[in-house]
Amino acid sequence: MVARQTVLHCPGDKLRLVVVNRAPHRREPALRLGEIYLQQERLELCIQHMENTFARSDALPPDAEALTLFGVALARQGNTIRAIEKFREALQINPELANAQQNLERALSELGKKQAP
Repeated sequence: MVARQTVLHCPGDKLRLVVVNRAPHRREPALRLGEIYLQQERLELCIQHMENTFARSDALPPDAEALTLFGVALARQGNTIRAIEKFREALQINPELANAQQNLERALSELGKKQAP
């Protein structure tokens, strides 16, 4: 197998991630860039990046960790309902993913607070 170098960046953005990718179409580089955006509280970029990653025709099916990351970014942005959807999708793939379960519980609690009179 031939190793490939993948460079991830956004135009006009100083953030750049270089990853050696041993298998084409692996999710790790894209997931890592999403994590960086989330850590920097660049929620719009994180959400846009994750949407683009899932929309790619050559992308692998979504995995639980990527969906959880997507859900966290949505929740931090205030889009609780969509975040809950992503956490539930993650748990359908991996019902034992504690991070997704904890974030789902937090988001459901937050939604309850928003809907309380």
